[in-house]
Amino acid sequence: MLFVSMFMAIPIGVSAAAAITEIMYDAPGTDSGREWVEVQNNGLEAFDLSSWKFFEGGVNHKITAITDSILTAGGFAIIADNTDKFKADNPGFSGLLFDSAFSLSNEGETLSLVDEAGNQADSILYTPSLGAAGDGNTLQKTTTGEWLAAASSIGSPTIATESVASPADTDDGTSNNPTDASGDGASGGTSGDDQVFSAHSSQEVATISYDKPQFEVTAGRPRIGFVGAPLTFETKVLKSKDVAAGSGLRSVWSMGDGTLIVGQIISHAYDYPGEYIVVTNADYGGSHAVAKVKVRIVAPDLSLSILPGRVMIRNGYRGEVNIGGFIFEDSQKRFIFPQDTIIAPLSSIEISFGATRIDEPRDFLRIADPAGKILSQVPVPNLSIVTSSTQDLTIEEVTARLIRALSH
Repeated sequence: MLFVSMFMAIPIGVSAAAAITEIMYDAPGTDSGREWVEVQNNGLEAFDLSSWKFFEGGVNHKITAITDSILTAGGFAIIADNTDKFKADNPGFSGLLFDSAFSLSNEGETLSLVDEAGNQADSILYTPSLGAAGDGNTLQKTTTGEWLAAASSIGSPTIATESVASPADTDDGTSNNPTDASGDGASGGTSGDDQVFSAHSSQEVATISYDKPQFEVTAGRPRIGFVGAPLTFETKVLKSKDVAAGSGLRSVWSMGDGTLIVGQIISHAYDYPGEYIVVTNADYGGSHAVAKVKVRIVAPDLSLSILPGRVMIRNGYRGEVNIGGFIFEDSQKRFIFPQDTIIAPLSSIEISFGATRIDEPRDFLRIADPAGKILSQVPVPNLSIVTSSTQDLTIEEVTARLIRALSH
């Protein structure tokens, strides 16, 4: 029996009888909307799972019941990012299904369950070194509390007794997976009648050899970017005996949209929305290392509203939008938003004309992405109707003047 001990399970402040028991974090092919987690009620009493919260990457996600919301003692439930895609991938599933809105990182992150009182019931940190990275398997919690990668066992306890291991599972350069080079081994070994037979003359398990890397690099964390807004990437050395902080390192980046860029630190803007796999190939002294990261590019949904002495910018996207580097201008002046000017999801910010140095906007106000594509534009009314001689006016009178100005 082989268990992967690198998985970190962190039962912080356990206060309710529920646990995360299975994770699909990197489905084969395009995994957008196809990620899910399994939850088990390991207590003696039923509870309403829809009153709980699911935390992913530190973000609080609501849990919405698709059918019944009551998770009975010993029962299992699935929390899916997209329930329609989950049903399409798992047509035979008939258990409790809950909808949420999250995106599990292929690079690993912390997941938590929080009950209706705000108490953390379970928290785990998964990493892709455990397997189940785009191969159709899931990470599963066994009855002994260990985690392994195996074929999915949705809605039931984990039955696999051996992990689907990768060559990197051992330190001696051999594979823990009892699969030989010709593929006649098990992809996820089981016990009992499901034994795996081999035609090799030796009784020893045949292993798969591989080249142990001389150094490792990272392409950074998964990112969300916006059409027309450059993203910066850096190839960083993680482990090496010889490469000193990337000195003499040569990196070639494949940006996922047909673009190749050479350089350790590079910048790139995408023309269209989508999910892109960014790969960096790094070379140093005859040694080679590869790293990849997923980038989600969305089209900004921004709108402008002119208010007395200021402008309101609204983010209509359900995630954060970073307008650092975006252009704000009228017919005569231009202002560039500082780096990391972030607007919260479905929220707005108000900025005074003085802060933008466009004290008296002329003709129009608009916001554009760094490439100059106009995202929102509004005409500038005759604000003197509103702003002059208003010291002694009531709020109602100022509002009336603003309405008249906007109607001109």
